Amino acid sequence: MELLCAALSLLSRLVAQCVTSDPQDGSTSSCFSEWAALVCSCCTEDQPVEVKMMVSKVLVQSTAPVLTSPHLPLGLHTTVSLWKSLVTLLQDEDQEVRDAAADFICYVPAPLLSPGKPVAQTDTASRPQQTRGDGESGADDIISC
Repeated sequence: MELLCAALSLLSRLVAQCVTSDPQDGSTSSCFSEWAALVCSCCTEDQPVEVKMMVSKVLVQSTAPVLTSPHLPLGLHTTVSLWKSLVTLLQDEDQEVRDAAADFICYVPAPLLSPGKPVAQTDTASRPQQTRGDGESGADDIISC
């Protein structure tokens, strides 16, 4: 189990480095798919809590370079599989796993958290005030870390 956690951590750092250094390089995409399959396989109920905690950490650290990248460096299918794994961890029966997985929100780029604003625009001063169906302002719905 310790070896699996160490391997996941190392491979995830390598994937993040490859993706951020050359996001257009498709020569390593098969390795990325294998890494994603390993990550996804570690999110099942039968995995020990320690493994799910490491996968939560891996997915949290992969949020900016992989999960929320507009370039989809791992491809759509693989990215969706990783998001599905994150959602699975957010619903885990262990509170520590859920809390660790929830930390991904701290790594989501700010423009993706701004309601009613296209991703390409980042100026928050001119953002129109969003209202919910109950007439209240939606500004409090944004989580910041």
